[in-house]
Amino acid sequence: MNMISPKQAVLIVASMNVVLFILYANTIKQLFEFWSESYAYSHGVLLFPIALGVYFYELYKKPKFNSVYLNIYTIVSFLGLIFIWFVADTLNIQVVEFFSFFLLLLLINFVLTSASVKQVQHLWPLLLIVFALPLWDFFPEILRTIETPIAVWGLKLSFIDTFQDGFYIYVPAGTFLVETSCSGFNQFLVSVPLAVLYLYSRNLKILANYKFIAVMLLLAMVFNTLRIYIIVVSGQITHMRTHLLEDHEYLAWLIYGIGIFLYFLYTDRKLARQGKLNSSSILSSDNITSVPTLSIIDIRKSLLVLIIILMIGTLLTALYSNFKNKIPLNTPALMNDLHWKEVSIRQGFIPDFVKGNTVFNSALSNISGQSVVLYINYFSEQEQGREAINGLNQLVDKKKGKVVHQTQHTINLSEQFSFKVNESIVQLNSGQKYITWQWYFTNALHTGDAVEARYNNVKAVLKNTPQISNVVVSKRLLMNKEQTREILKLFMSDNFGVLTRHLGGG
Repeated sequence: MNMISPKQAVLIVASMNVVLFILYANTIKQLFEFWSESYAYSHGVLLFPIALGVYFYELYKKPKFNSVYLNIYTIVSFLGLIFIWFVADTLNIQVVEFFSFFLLLLLINFVLTSASVKQVQHLWPLLLIVFALPLWDFFPEILRTIETPIAVWGLKLSFIDTFQDGFYIYVPAGTFLVETSCSGFNQFLVSVPLAVLYLYSRNLKILANYKFIAVMLLLAMVFNTLRIYIIVVSGQITHMRTHLLEDHEYLAWLIYGIGIFLYFLYTDRKLARQGKLNSSSILSSDNITSVPTLSIIDIRKSLLVLIIILMIGTLLTALYSNFKNKIPLNTPALMNDLHWKEVSIRQGFIPDFVKGNTVFNSALSNISGQSVVLYINYFSEQEQGREAINGLNQLVDKKKGKVVHQTQHTINLSEQFSFKVNESIVQLNSGQKYITWQWYFTNALHTGDAVEARYNNVKAVLKNTPQISNVVVSKRLLMNKEQTREILKLFMSDNFGVLTRHLGGG
C-alpha cells in the first residue's frame, strides 16, 4: 500500500487549491481586475500571491495532511458558502462574492491540514488576504477626520494663515480638499500584513507583536498627515503651481516607504542589542514533521467528495448562464418613435461605462427647443448583468472631470407612478457642469438601485429575457437646478413609454 510522504502531502494540498482556483477562476479574475482598478486595494495584486507563497512555505517546512474534518458539519459549511457565493455572483455583489471565496479557501485548507480545531496556527498567512478584500471602506472617513485637523495645526505652527471648514483647508494661496483618496487608507491598510510578514522571521512575544502592529498603524497616519502638510505648504510657496497638486500618490508611498524602512531598521538594531533577534530557521530534515500515516486509497474518496462539492457552484453558474438570448436594440426605430428628435451627435460629457452590445448617444430636442442628451448602454447577451451593473462603472473618468454632488431623486410621472434615479452634478475639467439622471432598466422595470436592478435581472434571465440597460439622461447646467430638473422631467414624461417598449418592456 503506497503511504503518503510529507512531500506528497504538500503536493496534494497544493493540487486541491489549484482545483479551487480553476473552478472559481472567474472570481479570481474579478479579484485581480478589482485590485488593478482600485487604488485603495491595489496591494492585493502582491499580497495574494505572497500570502499563498508563505502559507505553502510553512507547509513545506512542517507538512500537514488530514482529512478527518471532511464530515457532515464541514460539508454543510461548504454547501452554505457555495450557495452564498452563487447568489452573490448572480446578483454581482462583489464584496460578498470575494469574501465567500476567501472563506472557501480557508475552509478547504482547514479541512486538509488541520488535525484539531486548536491547531490552525499554520493558516495565518491565508488570513492576511482579508486585508485585500473590500471590507474596510469605513476607514478613509475616520482617517481624514483625524489627519485634517492635525495638518491644519502644523500649518498654523508654520505661521501660515490657515482656516479649516470640514475637510477644506484654506490658505492665502488657495483652497485644498482632503478627499477620501487622500486619507492614506492604502498605506494604513497595508501596514497590518506588512507588519505581520516582517514579524514572521522574528521570535517575539504576542504582546510585542501587537505593539509593533499598533505602531505601524500610527506611523501610517503620521506619514499621511505629513504628506497633506507638504502638499499645502508647497501650494502656498509656489502659488498653487506645484506638480504635487496634480499627482501626489507617489509622494504618499515615498514618505511611507522611507519611514517604514527606517522603522524596520531601528527595530532590528534594537532587537539585536537586546539579543532577541533570531536568525531564520534553516530548512532541514530536523524540522520536517511527519504526516498521519495514510495511504492514497484512504484519502481518494475524501478528495473526490471535496472536488464534487466544489464543482457545485461552478455547475450552478454554468446552468444559470445558459438563460440568455439575443434581442438587439433597434436604434433607428427608437429614434423614430421618440417624441424628442435628434439635433446633433453627442459631444462633451460621455459616461465612463463598460460598453454594451449597443450604445445610443444623442442630443435630443422638443418643438420648444429644449434639449437633453440621452445615453443608453444596452446589453442583450450578458448573463448576469455584471457588465451593466458593475462596480467599476464610473459616471465620469477622473481624468476628465468629477462628480461634485450625488443623491437619489424621485421622478413623479403621474399620481400613480414614480421611480428613483441617481442624480449627479458632473463638472468637467473644462468647467462645464451637467445634471445627470442615471438608472437601470431590466425585467420591464426602471430602478436607480443597483441591488434591486440585480434582483430584477435574475428574474429576467430566468424568463429568458436578459437584456438590461444602463441609462443616463443629462442636461448642461446653465440655469438653476430646478429649471434644469424640469426639462429632464419633461423629457421623461414625453418619452417614458417609448423607452420602456424599446428597452424590453414589451
